[in-house]
Amino acid sequence: MIDVYKELPLIDVHSHDVHLVDRNEKRIQDYGSYMNVWETYGIDQTVLFGDISEPSAVQSDRLTWKYYKKYTDYIVPSFAGIPLKKDENGVELVKEKLEQGYLNIGEIMASSTYSPFANVKWKAKHPYDGALPEIYHLAGEYKVPILLHIDPPNGVPINSLKTALKNHPKTIFIFAHGNVYNSPGNLDSLLKQYDNLYIDFYAGFSRYHKGSEQDLEDFVPLIEKYPDRFLLGSDSGYDIGLENSYLAMYELIDLLSPETAAMVASENFRKLIEEQPPTDYQIKEIKDLTKNLNIKDKSYFLNKRQANELIFSLEKNK
Repeated sequence: MIDVYKELPLIDVHSHDVHLVDRNEKRIQDYGSYMNVWETYGIDQTVLFGDISEPSAVQSDRLTWKYYKKYTDYIVPSFAGIPLKKDENGVELVKEKLEQGYLNIGEIMASSTYSPFANVKWKAKHPYDGALPEIYHLAGEYKVPILLHIDPPNGVPINSLKTALKNHPKTIFIFAHGNVYNSPGNLDSLLKQYDNLYIDFYAGFSRYHKGSEQDLEDFVPLIEKYPDRFLLGSDSGYDIGLENSYLAMYELIDLLSPETAAMVASENFRKLIEEQPPTDYQIKEIKDLTKNLNIKDKSYFLNKRQANELIFSLEKNK
């Protein structure tokens, strides 16, 4: 099935595997490198991060940026090392990372009761806890989406998500693995009410996880109803294996209309990236670099991604 859709661009919007990019771990030895894994499964780009909502994630975020500079065409840099209490420096850190050029925020543990990350140090109590409202405001200003882990997908966590969606209409919220232990009906209710909500769809869970009460086919009518609001994430193959996670993406794509498949596979997320404007830091950096390189009489009309790529190119010529 991968060969059938080989020409269809595919973006994985949810990967924790920054630590594997340049390492030959056992689970990727058959492929030689992690880049070869992406190539084998036709993954054109990956939203990459590492640890989440704990101090060690700060280093993961730096590593993500390092690999983004090295493999710019393949990686969308995200960051998740954010303290979420009001009296900590989370808001300042978010602004710094957004100015630098990161194109996505998350995965953020906005609430968790049942996941293995339920006890991480920087977890929020609910999606409107602590510094999160200020972080949402910044995300809206910079037009950068924020990926939120929310479990359970009901009760206080979802009510708090609704508050966030209502109070921050200019912010793009991505519900991480929104189909996990969740129903099409619950997602339909949220998507109908809030047009700033997107769903990171973990196809591998619905297809291969024994705990799933629905299969991929159960979600197809919903995805066709909201074709511009769904994205595909592997969650690094959590509980099912990375290969199954990637295969399930294609199994879902095969169930969708061609137009919807193209949107869900890459177009929806690419639009979120391409609409981000350059930051003040990027503009200043480009001016300084072009001045130092004695580049004159040249104007640039760039979005944030393009500004990153120009900066990387100019830095190589210093």
